[in-house]
Amino acid sequence: MKENKKNWIALGIVGFLLLFTFGFYIKNLHFQFLMDGIQEIGKYNTSFYIRGGITLLLVGLAVWIASHGKKENLHKIYLLVGLLLGACYLIVMPLFVQSDEVAHYLRAYEMSNGHFVASYVDGQRASLFSKSVYDTIYTDLSKLPEYKTYEDMKSISTIENSDEEVVLSNSAGNYSFINYIPHILGIWVSKLFGGNPYVCGILGRIFSVIFCVCLAALGIKWLPEGKFFAFTCLLSPVFLSYSASFSADATTIVYVFLLFSFILKKRKEKKVLNKWDVGILTLLTMATSLAKIAYMPLIIFIFFLPKECFKNRKMEYLCKGLLVVLGASFNFGWRELLSLAAAHYKTVSTETAVATNAWIYTQPIRFMMVLLNTLFINGYDYLINIFGGEFLCHMQVVPFALISFLLLLINALAYFTEEKNKEGTWWQCLFVFMVFAFVSVLILIAMYLASTYEGSPIVIGVQGRYFLPLLFTFCFLKMTKPISISKKYLTYANLICNYFILLDMVLTFLY
Repeated sequence: MKENKKNWIALGIVGFLLLFTFGFYIKNLHFQFLMDGIQEIGKYNTSFYIRGGITLLLVGLAVWIASHGKKENLHKIYLLVGLLLGACYLIVMPLFVQSDEVAHYLRAYEMSNGHFVASYVDGQRASLFSKSVYDTIYTDLSKLPEYKTYEDMKSISTIENSDEEVVLSNSAGNYSFINYIPHILGIWVSKLFGGNPYVCGILGRIFSVIFCVCLAALGIKWLPEGKFFAFTCLLSPVFLSYSASFSADATTIVYVFLLFSFILKKRKEKKVLNKWDVGILTLLTMATSLAKIAYMPLIIFIFFLPKECFKNRKMEYLCKGLLVVLGASFNFGWRELLSLAAAHYKTVSTETAVATNAWIYTQPIRFMMVLLNTLFINGYDYLINIFGGEFLCHMQVVPFALISFLLLLINALAYFTEEKNKEGTWWQCLFVFMVFAFVSVLILIAMYLASTYEGSPIVIGVQGRYFLPLLFTFCFLKMTKPISISKKYLTYANLICNYFILLDMVLTFLY
């Protein structure tokens, strides 16, 4: 009875905070009108109230589900709450506003036309698209396509399909089909019913949210320990907002998480793998390897499978070795295919990459100094931006610093609320930290090659979300003395932080 009373008091406080947040942003909205000299206040007020009100109802429903769910059904709670929050991000984010969404939209659209290997035009990575795609993206040439508003959505939603073709460059041509499975399916469904490029984008986003949230819920179900930590990480604004957009990051996070969850599940069961288990491991190894080259070393966690999962030692070494070799072969095979295509067209990017690689090999000490500078100067920013920070929506949505810090604190506390991996040994912990550090360095190297100019003292373009898949490696660490903190209260705090960011997005994209 006392516990039930506490829960209702907590729900009352959460409800008050959500309403307070709504009121706070209404006040902020009118202040912004005053500063910007906006005259058509009524039109923008209505748009804000509708989106803010719908998200308030959906977040409120998510809070109610989280408060009444049982801890043994955490994956079911995540499925419902994740889909509700994903729907909120679909509502508040106009098409193309998420970071790099234009490039990923073009890549998915290109693949939906059957071009799975990047095309080249005049030595540049580009492809032929319908002029209606061009008109949908470049609505207003006076601003970047990422800076769209709700008003822009009204105009591009009515653009008709065109048979005329134009050439559009695409910076995401090195990504494989594995990153865009839900987006391609959404675009195919839209094309099947004659949908224009705007409808293709909306359906691609919807399919992406369903795909990522459902697979994340499956991973939480598989995970024997550390479920709440994964639950909290996967409810972060970064993961959900990128799931609700055209992005390769959300699917990559899901593939890595599923691979780790399945390995830990089988490690806990200690039963001989059957054909289905081997098939699932093979698919997850392939997906993780193809998603991004920097994360390929994570497939080595297959060696955490115990000897009990195999009929004998010979079969153990053979199976683990073949899976790792197979994953590496998929990755290097795809990279070699891209290299052959680039070399055939003698692209400028290929020549630049070769020169940069040569500098790294000939100046290793100077390059290590660049990496250390990057970590010391930007390390805190990466931590803050893992779950929700200033890189959201092409750096247009900058939530209050307190929100980003709270999300970091919530996830840190969530990790220490439950026991994990009682069977872990010190050398396994050392192995986890070494792989974490190695993959982090690979991420920095990849961004140095991709977006850093020669002579820069730091690596440019690194974002906190790139390190989110690595957090799941902590589930392999040993921890047997959890701290006592209410998981429900942490979930409520997480949902309130999400609502802050949702309203910040509404305010950002009004005009």
